Amino acid sequence: YQRRVHGEKYVKGHNTFVNQAVLIKRMETRIIWSSSLADGTLRIWREETQVDDDMAEQLAVAIASNAAQQGQYEFMQKRFDAMTNELREAKENEQAARLLAEKNQNRINELENQLKNEISLNENLKKENSNLSQRIVDLESEIIGLTQTIAELSQKLTSTQQTLKEVERFNKEYRDELQSNEELIKKLRETIE
Repeated sequence: YQRRVHGEKYVKGHNTFVNQAVLIKRMETRIIWSSSLADGTLRIWREETQVDDDMAEQLAVAIASNAAQQGQYEFMQKRFDAMTNELREAKENEQAARLLAEKNQNRINELENQLKNEISLNENLKKENSNLSQRIVDLESEIIGLTQTIAELSQKLTSTQQTLKEVERFNKEYRDELQSNEELIKKLRETIE
């Protein structure tokens, strides 16, 4: 069948595979020439009829469509596996970020308590005022650094949650499309049988 067809018009598309090829209704033109030496005439007879598709062509279309769907399924499966791995990594990163945030929060609490102790000690020990003041400055700088780290981790956590929502939406669309394709294949098989 492929040897009898040729490309009529090409448009941009088909980057990975063809989802479906659809046959259009065919018209068959028959031309008959007749001539007569008796009256010296030449007559041309022309007839155009619509050709119905036969079962072999329908079967070929169904097989081609099934092969295309299989290729699409394999491509989508690979994409799904990649996104599942990405989702797993995102969850692991989220868990690590949570643990790090808890650790940093504990460290901040410890530093805050330590800062209070240092201030209290500073009031009691005026002699070591200059040394304690420097210590307080160092602790405050560390608190600011840890607060910035927590803010960055918070942003990463928000981004990870958005990625998770996108993956879940893609998974739902993929399952819906797959179910629709399976129903279409089932109908084509029923039609062929």
